[in-house]
Amino acid sequence: MLFRWVFLFISLPISVVTLLSLHRSTLVFLLLPVMICSSSGQSRERKIEVNDISITINGPMSKQEILNQMTTLETPFSVWIFLNENIYQKIGAPREYFDPYLFKQDISHLKSYLRDNGYFRSEIDTALNFSPDNHSVEIGITVRMNERSMIDTVRVLGLESVPPEIVNNVMLKSSLKRGDPYIKKVIVEWQTAILKALMNEGYPKVFLDTL
Repeated sequence: MLFRWVFLFISLPISVVTLLSLHRSTLVFLLLPVMICSSSGQSRERKIEVNDISITINGPMSKQEILNQMTTLETPFSVWIFLNENIYQKIGAPREYFDPYLFKQDISHLKSYLRDNGYFRSEIDTALNFSPDNHSVEIGITVRMNERSMIDTVRVLGLESVPPEIVNNVMLKSSLKRGDPYIKKVIVEWQTAILKALMNEGYPKVFLDTL
């Protein structure tokens, strides 16, 4: 799939951002310790150890790259647990426990990560297999990356009043071209480079408006 991308309406007026203040914070701070204590008590009673995380990927990403996007981890080998629990806490590694809220956040973040790398049609399925005594869980994650979006068009708009020689210097900063994969980080870096180039050419109030 070709990804049609039209960039950069560039204008000279400066934009203003306002911030909203929060109220009634006293009530929140009074209730928070009680809520934390209650939650901690429940987590001590119902800790579920993560025995295994199985990841199946239909695409070029590695299992480790997927795991790097997650806070949910599997319990390490028993020797590392023994060292951590019986010798010294800074040696070895602790057991890892399942938190359904954090796991949900992991999957949401993973979906965003795939979109940011051009996999807008990716799909993720998950499966949780709890032990009969509910003391452990095995996690299965299937990632179907599908077709990656590529950049079809790159245009810079809003430079009509800028001298041609400055425009040429600015465009030399462009690292994007037709056929490149859509990677959000690369696009943001390209936008920043163009902004800096215009500022260095005497347009300090320039800002971006993307489509």
